[in-house]
Amino acid sequence: MKKRSKILLLLLLLLLIAIISIFTYALVTYRSEETNILLKWEGNLGEFINYENGTPVLGSSNAILNPTTDYTNGISTTIKIWKKQEARNFDIFAHIYLDLTTISDALAAEAGLKWAVSSNNILIAEGNFNDYKQAESLPILINQKLLLTETSYTIYIWLDENNIDNLDIEGETLSTLVRAEATSEEYDINNKKLVVTNFDYNNAIQTMNITESGFYKLEVWGAQGGYGLNETYGGGYGGYATGVVSLNQNDTLYIAVGGAGGNGTTMTTDLNAGGFNGGGNSYGTTSKYVGSGGGATHIATTTGTLSSLSSSKDSILIVAGAGGAGGYESDRYTSTGGSGGGYIGNAGDSTNSSYTKGQGGTQTTGGTGTVKGSFGQGGSATSNGIGGGGGYYGGGSGQYTTGSGGGSGYIANSNLISKNDITKAMYCYNCTTSADASTLTYTTTNVSEDARSKYAKKGNGYARITKLIPYVDTTRLVLTQGTDYNFYNDSCYDVGNGCTIESVTYTNASSMSTGEYQIRYVIKDNSNNKYNYYRKVEIK
Repeated sequence: MKKRSKILLLLLLLLLIAIISIFTYALVTYRSEETNILLKWEGNLGEFINYENGTPVLGSSNAILNPTTDYTNGISTTIKIWKKQEARNFDIFAHIYLDLTTISDALAAEAGLKWAVSSNNILIAEGNFNDYKQAESLPILINQKLLLTETSYTIYIWLDENNIDNLDIEGETLSTLVRAEATSEEYDINNKKLVVTNFDYNNAIQTMNITESGFYKLEVWGAQGGYGLNETYGGGYGGYATGVVSLNQNDTLYIAVGGAGGNGTTMTTDLNAGGFNGGGNSYGTTSKYVGSGGGATHIATTTGTLSSLSSSKDSILIVAGAGGAGGYESDRYTSTGGSGGGYIGNAGDSTNSSYTKGQGGTQTTGGTGTVKGSFGQGGSATSNGIGGGGGYYGGGSGQYTTGSGGGSGYIANSNLISKNDITKAMYCYNCTTSADASTLTYTTTNVSEDARSKYAKKGNGYARITKLIPYVDTTRLVLTQGTDYNFYNDSCYDVGNGCTIESVTYTNASSMSTGEYQIRYVIKDNSNNKYNYYRKVEIK
């Protein structure tokens, strides 16, 4: 009997050891690099945001992630963020990331290591770490429009015991920083492999050699015109233009970023030279302060300033018009420059109606004035006048201290197209609009010294070229609860290199409860590059 009891005890001990082994092999040490969420925002956007930092992620510097069947048993932090009342008339979007300070390849590839985001006790997004590497940022929630009422987001990291498939993760360490950002615009595409090349003003032609065939988004901002005496008598703002082009490997693009017009801070008869790439020159007198015209920004497949390309206009892909200049003679004789276009640049303005104002350039001719603008060049005064803004066609010069015209933009090249979520268009400050696709122009009152999409530009011009990649149709999807909808059947659009949907955070909508969700797709192109895309889904 004693022998039988000993055998039974031994069997129970072995069983206990086996059970302990099963439930301990997958333990992962989790360390939060910071215990609170780090909130960032663009420019001065923080003035319009209310927020509460995240609750502590951990009670101590380290914790163990134990396998569980539910994300709510993982380690979590919560952030609350909402708009202030003065921001009620414009949009602000929140984006949340996991910055991976420490993560091994084994952990990154582990399907059972997951993250989740909930709001108002509804799971709105979840996924795994999908081979993201150490020092990379994993986007887990994007384009959440902030409301005037407080919105709370809880971020979880957990081990799904039903999906752990790697015995080698025992004792591994995961260290993360939870980071939230706020922006004034939605992200078109949010993934770690987006390639963006920026071009600041440098008073010369810049080049970009294309190393991979595909579609590229072009963005250009024209330069601002100069002021007379001070900024009260300011130059017009530069315009903005965007569109998409298809490029082949070994193609070369030539970028000319416009320079801001010179400011007239002294009374002199000397030349005040216009900004690089077509800004018109100005001359003052011993009783007049005059700025000069700003320079246009363009991208072409042939090198040269804009005015030198009159015999090869087909090579010009896109142009952002620049602003004309302002001037000051006395409190009775003041002016401001016309802003750059748009399909038509703005005219200059003046308190003296008897003097000739510079008019804006158009799609076919320079703006009139004391000296007419021309292709790629603002009208340049020869004496006692203000130079026009550069553009596809430049603005006309103003008489004496009368404001000059802004130059026009250009998007009519047939190789420049609209694609995916990107519409080829121009934006300019308080300008004339156009609904025609080849001259599509929107007016805006948004102005920034930074290069922001759809904003008019202060200071020097700017250019940005972004390599586009395959994407999923991310239009909002509304479904009735229980609907048999397979997310793998969604369209994956080819942007130059083919693509397939490799994985989706939710396979089928039929198992989803009511609420708002963010579906994350993992896309793989023909070169085995992986990208992340997101879609809003509402289950009613």
